[in-house]
Amino acid sequence: MDYTVGLINERNIGDKITKGDLLFTISSNKSLTKEQIKRLQKSIVFTNKSVKENIF
Repeated sequence: MDYTVGLINERNIGDKITKGDLLFTISSNKSLTKEQIKRLQKSIVFTNKSVKENIF
């Protein structure tokens, strides 16, 4: 386990975003694997409706 990894949310739930906006920044001593990138992509939910609360 790598305890030096960090994630900074650049946007909050309910924020309006547009294509190309930075959603989060990941800091790590190692490059992400293809599987890790795929899992991150699957964890992001986009909608045209305003989100007021956590949907998880």
